[in-house]
Amino acid sequence: MRGREDELTTPRVNSGGGITDEGIKLGHWIFEHRVDVVVDELCFSSCANYIFTAGRNKTIMADSIVGWHGSEQQDEHIARGLGLTMKSCWRSNTTSPS
Repeated sequence: MRGREDELTTPRVNSGGGITDEGIKLGHWIFEHRVDVVVDELCFSSCANYIFTAGRNKTIMADSIVGWHGSEQQDEHIARGLGLTMKSCWRSNTTSPS
């Protein structure tokens, strides 16, 4: 919904995700402007991690789904927990113990 021409009042999102940096930028804008967010069908990945969570008030419409998963940095955290470096993981192409 829009108020004045230049004012976004309540975005209705339906997204399978997208580019992380863009989701973060939009999430910052939503948070700074204290905008409510409505999920209309689905909001996964970057939408859930950054846009939905930034909303002042969050509404999930009936039969809609919000789906989170790890962030882009999850591999680094997993590797660190296993006592590995990312360089060694990339070399072996795994962050899971053998």
